[in-house]
Amino acid sequence: MLEALYQDPAWGSPMYVFTDAGPKDATEYDIEEVKALASADEYGVTINFFTTGFCTSQGYDGRDPRNLHPAFRELAEFTSGQAILLKDQWELEQLNNLTNGVLQGDNVVSFGSNKSNRKKRSVRGADSRYSIPVDDSIEEMTVTVTTTRIDTKGRGITLQDPDNIVIPGKVGLSQISIFEIHNPKRGAWTLTVSGGNGGHEFFVKSSSATNVDFEHYFLVEMPGRGRRMVEVPTSNPIIGKLNKMVITLAGSEKVDTSSLRLQLINTEGNLIRDVALQSRSGDRVHFTAIITPAASKPFFKLKLKGNTQSGNPFERISHQVIKPTTAVLRAKRASNDYTLPLRRNTFIHFQLCNFGNTEIFNVAVVKDRLRYIDRSRLPSPKRVIKGRCVTIAVRARATRQEDVETTDSVFVIAKGNSSSVVVSETVRLFVVS
Repeated sequence: MLEALYQDPAWGSPMYVFTDAGPKDATEYDIEEVKALASADEYGVTINFFTTGFCTSQGYDGRDPRNLHPAFRELAEFTSGQAILLKDQWELEQLNNLTNGVLQGDNVVSFGSNKSNRKKRSVRGADSRYSIPVDDSIEEMTVTVTTTRIDTKGRGITLQDPDNIVIPGKVGLSQISIFEIHNPKRGAWTLTVSGGNGGHEFFVKSSSATNVDFEHYFLVEMPGRGRRMVEVPTSNPIIGKLNKMVITLAGSEKVDTSSLRLQLINTEGNLIRDVALQSRSGDRVHFTAIITPAASKPFFKLKLKGNTQSGNPFERISHQVIKPTTAVLRAKRASNDYTLPLRRNTFIHFQLCNFGNTEIFNVAVVKDRLRYIDRSRLPSPKRVIKGRCVTIAVRARATRQEDVETTDSVFVIAKGNSSSVVVSETVRLFVVS
């Protein structure tokens, strides 16, 4: 996966991983680097896993064929992809023929799961019904449902349009059912999953020539020059602090922006709370909200709701899981304007800020693609007081003429010894003569 991400993929490209074995190098640092590169700040990649056999690795007990390696599930959930366990090679080949359409879709319209409630229910459980709003901006729609019960073959899984007509043409495999709909009728669609299928989760994705979708980032106050506080953009908000969130709406010309509402939802699609949304600078594209994440609810997504200009309700889900943190690591500055002049030193200064309890952070340069970082002067562990920041200096020196006009990517990770919080930052340095 890392090698594929190193090839500079187009932003928003999907990644498909086909495997019959678990990962052999799923270290914490490797997983963190995949997340960083797949994030909206970098390539915005959606990662989907198709696995057969027993995907075991590093002590993971995969004797139950319904289990997937936790690294696969973690990366799929983080990027709004899917981790799908297939029964055999035949199912893999059948799904491979459909891959171009099966998981396509630029927007996440809806998703949900009943897995957290399974222990509270009977063995069979109750049927689950989900309402899916389809608006007039959607041209193609894909619905996928995965189940924990084996050999369901799509039984007990139905999709109905707003006129209550059951949609035919479903692809039903051992633990996954797929619906592909062209020019879906606008209105409320209904997905029904029988309780006999065990635990399940579903995704609804859409695409069109001009999508209605949104991106987001957070602004956090951090110390700048002369002890002045400056707003710094980050991917994740700070636990227990006021965080300004900025929403950028794509396809705003199709939307009645006065109808927009924002919700925080958990990783199973259930409502956490509503959030007040305000127009930024009076335009129709940028909006802001203020949130204060609680430590008790560490993961969430965003749901943007409203009406199109035609009056049809729409919903969109943020592409990636948001994980509030107690620390921030950012590239503060680099000499030589973020370049690596041949046979000259470049210094990169990172800023590590701790908003949790005082603790020691271990800092590591995990990746240096061109191997120009001075390994004799790597950062030592840093004690960071609560509410304070420290500077981490890294030195690089380009030495090879053949690397001129190439880019060195430097990936740095800091991990708290007590809290185990992990933060990372990637810096790209252009080699010049």
